[in-house]
Amino acid sequence: MLLFLTLGLLAVCLAHLSFLRKSDIYLYCSFFVILVVMAFQDAISTDFPQYIDEFEAMLDGRMHASLFRSRAERLDSTEAGWFLLNYGLGSLIPSFHAVAFVALGFYCLTLIKLIRTVVPDTYRWLAVAYFYLGPILFNMSGIRQTVAIGFFIMAVCRFLETDSFWRALVWILLGALFHNSILFAIVLFPLVFLKKGEGKSIYVYEGVFALLFLVASFIGAKYQAALFELSNTFFAENADSYANYLNEVKDMSYSLKSLIRLAFPFGFAMLALPVADRKEFTFLVYLIVGQILSAFFGFEGSLQRMSLYCTVFAIPSFMIIANHIKVNWLRYTFCAGTIFLNAYLFWVMLKDVQYSSYLDYHTIFF
Repeated sequence: MLLFLTLGLLAVCLAHLSFLRKSDIYLYCSFFVILVVMAFQDAISTDFPQYIDEFEAMLDGRMHASLFRSRAERLDSTEAGWFLLNYGLGSLIPSFHAVAFVALGFYCLTLIKLIRTVVPDTYRWLAVAYFYLGPILFNMSGIRQTVAIGFFIMAVCRFLETDSFWRALVWILLGALFHNSILFAIVLFPLVFLKKGEGKSIYVYEGVFALLFLVASFIGAKYQAALFELSNTFFAENADSYANYLNEVKDMSYSLKSLIRLAFPFGFAMLALPVADRKEFTFLVYLIVGQILSAFFGFEGSLQRMSLYCTVFAIPSFMIIANHIKVNWLRYTFCAGTIFLNAYLFWVMLKDVQYSSYLDYHTIFF
């Protein structure tokens, strides 16, 4: 655990150094440290041993490629892109850690692109600290979906750069070759078409978002069991895998603590929305919608995994929010609250049997 936190502190310091020295090389170094933590784990995360078994099955011919797996094929096939990456790289370097390094390296590059897209780089350290105390836990485990999320990031960024829907769609379809969930996330992509507009239109957005958040919080709290069953209905093939997902964290679902953690960035994002530029507005909207989905589904169920395609944009959004808060004490409150609330969730997750091995984190080097 000390190793894990020490490397995280190093990554945060390097991210801030990239601002102080006005050089992106330190940002790349920061994410290289993060990449080493994620890719060279010694089967610490829950799914890592399964990925190793599947990697060996692909090389032995016991698992084949499939564009869209049926439920019957779930145990003997995998998405074509993931198969080609494992089989192609595995033929040269017979170790799954090499595959993980390439796959997660691509994802880290997309996060760097997100962070560099935000012009004010003062708060790069905050983006990295947020990532290291939360999202990284899933990314170390759900590697296939992590790669798909990276392609979704590229699709959004590509649209913001070119306004070309078809080029963005190519990125999404490429992501589907690694995890089918991105096909369900297509319904989230149209958020990129939203524009702030002029006059009071922004307050219409904020009113709608606030209402949706309140409704999602109420429905999620009242119909938790029904929503979980609905999730398993749509993702029946994963029901066994996720039936006991995050048992300890389940106690936080729809609790006051959970809603505070969701409402905190939601509220500050609403404050920054009126003064955001085009790209900032898009990232903030994705963060806000992600918080609404999280309030709706809580921490359980496969449908909740769809919110990951939105909440990844919290990484640049926290930089945007901190930059737009001009009152010092309010900005300090936001930064401290972000770290504290994420650290609290991190601590709760570490109590779960699924993540308890993180307490003894080590890599293949140590």
